[in-house]
This record gives sequence, C-alpha cells and structure tokens, in this order.
Amino acid sequence: MSNEAWERHKCILEWRRIGETSFLELGKELYEMRETRGWEKLGHVTFNAYLADPDGVNMKKSAAYAMIGNYKRYKLELNCPTVGLLTAGWGKLDVVRPHVTEENVEEWVRKAGVLSRSSLSLAMEEAGMRPKYPKPDANQLQIVDDCRAVGMYVWDLSKLGGEVLDLMVFWHGEMLPVEIKMPGCENDLTDGERTALRILRERGIPAIVATCAEDVQEAFEEMINANGE
Repeated sequence: MSNEAWERHKCILEWRRIGETSFLELGKELYEMRETRGWEKLGHVTFNAYLADPDGVNMKKSAAYAMIGNYKRYKLELNCPTVGLLTAGWGKLDVVRPHVTEENVEEWVRKAGVLSRSSLSLAMEEAGMRPKYPKPDANQLQIVDDCRAVGMYVWDLSKLGGEVLDLMVFWHGEMLPVEIKMPGCENDLTDGERTALRILRERGIPAIVATCAEDVQEAFEEMINANGE
C-alpha cells in the first residue's frame, strides 16, 4: 500500500471530520487523491467506490465533487482569497461556480457570502445567469471537459431536446448515450428522456444518467469488461 496515498487518506478523514469550514482543504485533498489515483493504491476499484466506503470516507458523491470543483476553480484557477470563500460556504460557491470569471468572481463570491440560496438564485437570474439549482444540467460543461481530458470523444446534443439524450460519448471502441443530471436529480427526467432511455435499453444499447464524469467512465469500464477486453 502506498504511504503517500495512505497519508492522504488519513488527511481526508480528518478534514471530513472537522466539517464545513474545512471544505477548501478537504477539496484539495480529494482533488489530489483523484488526480493521483491514490484510491487504487488503497484497494478501491474507482474513486466513487473510495468515496462510498462506509468504513472510510463515507461521503456523498455530490458533496465530494462540489468541493473538488470549488477547489479547482476558486483556488487553482482563480486564486481567490480563502476568507471570502469560507464565508460563502461550499454550497453557494458551487451554485455560482459555472458562471464565475476573473472579472466577476469577487462580486459573486461576496454575494454568495451575504445572500441566502434563494436570494442568490434570484440575483443570478436578474443578471441573466442560469442558476445551477434547481436546473438539473448546469454541470454538463464540466462533465464534457472531464470526459475529453481522459481521451473520450464527446458529441454535445443537449440543444436538440425531446428524446435525444444530452451527450453521445465514444471511448475504446464503444459508444454511450448519456443524460446529464445534477446529483440528487437523477430521477428528474422528462417524458422524452424516459422514453429514450427505455427504448435504447430495450434495443440493447447501454444508456445512462450521469452526474459526473466518473459515472461515464465506470459505465464504459463495465461495457469493456463485459466484452472481454
């Protein structure tokens, strides 16, 4: 077992225990664990399995990916001051994250720190933004980016609507139709989406509802293993 992975695992458990004010450090350690694939060295098949281990991190996937995304965007990419981020909290930072830029991040971090979740969503609507919640697919761009980062070829079909699922993803000789939903909204499907998923599966074509790129990768790995590759 890798000493580095084990030490990172213990650090994640500690930050997990400390709670809300630690979300940036927890996000950092989770990000590094995912990027270095330390979960493999600890005997887990996937990063999601590592998160779900009841004797380990035992953390909801939605919260973990929100903290990872917040750390990556606000600290690695935008280098935001820690104090303002801690004041805002990880939940509201996750709401505005798809819309922040170098030019507006200070404004929206400040608003996230002083406004309630509902008031923040209203302010975003008034600014012409699409709030991340309750809209179910505002995580789509991140998922597409993450899939492409590991070599997947992605067609974004989300503007077609109806019975066309959001993405068509190709990897290792396999094809996967994917409908994107926010974590916790996996069953919030339109009639067209339900029909598409049902018909595709009846025709023997794997089709999934995904809340993160890990879901897509796991589906591909299951397909590849089933085909004996």
